[in-house]
Amino acid sequence: GSDPRNLTNQPDGQHGEPSWSPDSERIAFSGRTDGPVFTIHVMDADGQNIEAVGPNEGQSFTPEWSPNGGRIAYNHRLPDETGADIHLLRLSDRSITQLTEVEGVDGTTQELAWSPDGAYIAYGYRHQPPDQPGWPPDTYAVRVASGTAFTLTNDGQSEEPSWVGASPFSVSPDGKTTTTWGRIKAPE
Repeated sequence: GSDPRNLTNQPDGQHGEPSWSPDSERIAFSGRTDGPVFTIHVMDADGQNIEAVGPNEGQSFTPEWSPNGGRIAYNHRLPDETGADIHLLRLSDRSITQLTEVEGVDGTTQELAWSPDGAYIAYGYRHQPPDQPGWPPDTYAVRVASGTAFTLTNDGQSEEPSWVGASPFSVSPDGKTTTTWGRIKAPE
């Protein structure tokens, strides 16, 4: 629109990575107001009722709502660590569960995408193999019920997953552009 509005409007804070709830009533975002801790916040779509709902230590970022709106997945890095893992926040009781565990401190999860049925989360994962410089990204998925992760790509170039429905066509928001994509392989 032509009339942008600052919803968080806190001069001493840092906020970003907004994610709309499935019902479009709330927005989750990563932010901090005092000190070094970035945590997950939720607010009404109009910017009212801002509430910190994530952990109060470390860095929490890239929140993504579950398809039913009952949970938020996010990446979390503990203080003094370089790696990040996926955590799940159940909004009804504010319980937090660690879903993945990175391989050592030289890996980190990023960009999350829930499957439409809420059974899986696809995610980018950057790792630092001992024999390869840089941080080559790949795409993984994890079963939400069990925490079992598996590799989707192994090309060192994939990191921003997105689920595709039954049709291999993706339509842009304006409805004028269609893109053909391959299907994500699924476990047996």
